[in-house]
Amino acid sequence: NINLPFKIMPVYTEISVDRIEVRIKLKSIYDKNIFSTNVLMKIPCPKNVTNITTNAGVGRAKYEPENGGIMWRCLQYCK
Repeated sequence: NINLPFKIMPVYTEISVDRIEVRIKLKSIYDKNIFSTNVLMKIPCPKNVTNITTNAGVGRAKYEPENGGIMWRCLQYCK
C-alpha cells in the first residue's frame, strides 16, 4: 500500500484521424501547508509522433524524443 502525493487526471480529445489533444491535470493530495519542488512528470508518446505543441500553466513542458515523450518539470514551489 503506497499513498501517492499526486492525483493525475488526463482528458483525451480526438481532433481528427491523425491528431489528438491531451489535457492533464495534476493535483496534490497532501496538506495545503506543504509544498513540493523538483516535480517531474513523463507523458509517454508514440514513436511515430512528428509534431507536439505544449502549453504548461505551471512549470515547463518539452517534447524529448530521446526520453520517449513529453517531460514536464516544475522546479519552483508547487501547491
